[in-house]
Amino acid sequence: MENNNIEGSSWAKRNWKWLLPATITILFLTFYAIIPVLSNEAPQIIKAYSDTKVFEKAIEIANANSEVKTTIGTIEAIDKLAILEGNIVYANNDTSIASTIRVKGNHNQGKMDFTANKKGSEWIFQKITVRCKNAEKVIHVIE
Repeated sequence: MENNNIEGSSWAKRNWKWLLPATITILFLTFYAIIPVLSNEAPQIIKAYSDTKVFEKAIEIANANSEVKTTIGTIEAIDKLAILEGNIVYANNDTSIASTIRVKGNHNQGKMDFTANKKGSEWIFQKITVRCKNAEKVIHVIE
């Protein structure tokens, strides 16, 4: 008995004429879509990582609220990933911030939205809102 296996060329060798231009087009469109987004958001995230005091103070104010304590518990300090996952917008030469970050407490977790203005080296908060994930409750700490 003879084993007559016919070896053919690989799929990539047979289809390289359309595979190569399609791959280049997909890569170009991907970078064309991602680079403008990164060029706008990257400086905001870098500023947020360098100035974590505003996040710490917002959490401190939220932890002083009794409704936050009963619904979420004591909010833990944020980690670096929470800043990256969040939405941070600086304005007015980096003296105003509007942010949404993930927070985690003893009882529940959710999102904290806040806006603040910087006067000297101190952040003054205009609004702090905590949205609970499981309870679907909105707690207005500062309005």
